[in-house]
Amino acid sequence: MQYQDKNHYVVKSLYLCRFLQNKGFELKRVKINKFNPKHNVFLFENTAELQQALTEYRKMKEEAGY
Repeated sequence: MQYQDKNHYVVKSLYLCRFLQNKGFELKRVKINKFNPKHNVFLFENTAELQQALTEYRKMKEEAGY
């Protein structure tokens, strides 16, 4: 599950975080998840290119059966 924080896109999944980094997106910040303090969240700048990469990621997961 992801949510937005101002002009950042917040990612809870380490797999998605790595996918975005491999696509060349810069990880802006790592914060403690305020809903589950035992876990981190990863912040990326929310851009049209990022949204396109997220669509690609979702499609890839859907095709893989996740």
